[in-house]
Amino acid sequence: MNAGRFNWGLIFIILGLLALGWTTDRLPSQVFERLFDLWPILLIAFGIQMIFSRSKAPFLAYISSLIIIAGAVYAVVPYSDMIKNPDHEVSHGKIEESFSGSVDTVELRAHLKKREFTLDDFGDDGFELQFSRESAGPKIDLAEKKDVLRIGLDHREHSWMRFWDNDDFPYWKMEIGHSYPLNLFINAERSYCYLRLADFNLHSLDLNCKRCYEVVVQFGRRFPDEPVNFDLLKSDLRLEIPGGYYVMLKDGVGLPFYVVDHLDFVEVGNDLVSDSLYHPDSLLILDIEPQVKSLQINWYE
Repeated sequence: MNAGRFNWGLIFIILGLLALGWTTDRLPSQVFERLFDLWPILLIAFGIQMIFSRSKAPFLAYISSLIIIAGAVYAVVPYSDMIKNPDHEVSHGKIEESFSGSVDTVELRAHLKKREFTLDDFGDDGFELQFSRESAGPKIDLAEKKDVLRIGLDHREHSWMRFWDNDDFPYWKMEIGHSYPLNLFINAERSYCYLRLADFNLHSLDLNCKRCYEVVVQFGRRFPDEPVNFDLLKSDLRLEIPGGYYVMLKDGVGLPFYVVDHLDFVEVGNDLVSDSLYHPDSLLILDIEPQVKSLQINWYE
């Protein structure tokens, strides 16, 4: 039997079995996204097939078939519980944690994909995370080192098949106590991200978003000393700034004209400033990468 023909038949069988598992609710649709991420395996498999199919040991070409099977198994393993338990339901939950008295700073690192994420003030020492419509709950890592509490929040795989229905993404709502300085690092892709930071003692903010549908950041009257970093690839950004405060867009003249032509800013060197005369104590410095899709700045009372 020809190894190439066998491999193509194997691929169709695997796709058929996964589709059958999805239509019978034994597998979530995100298994296809996980399988798609493994597409380089096919290049490796077909490369091995081409090398050995006409060699003196053609049976070695079937190593490619084992590689394809291994990739399919890897894609399915995280959902083995759903296969065993067809009555598995999506997760809705709440996670609460308190901080120890030795914590001086809170550092949040969040990684999310195809989600709606909201960060808000909790009011007490600790944090609370609510999540909904998840096939598997979010992964949280806590580590307390040198008076710094590090919170790691990571997404689990979610359906690529929801790309046409952006309003139905799973949501995460996280509330953190505002009594500690906050270092915030967020990586998001194709998500909605709402950061209500008005009551936080924000020490640093680093936001990296790829093709996010909406990013809204509300600042309070305590700006971080360091520039706020935004790297937003084809994402919509809206900033809410307290009235009477000034904003500097660092290297703002490098931003596309269609992004800044509607803003009432003046050039100061390579920067754009919201007024030609500004007071340093009331200045928010924004370092925005030029890939941002749109930028809107609103002042509120």
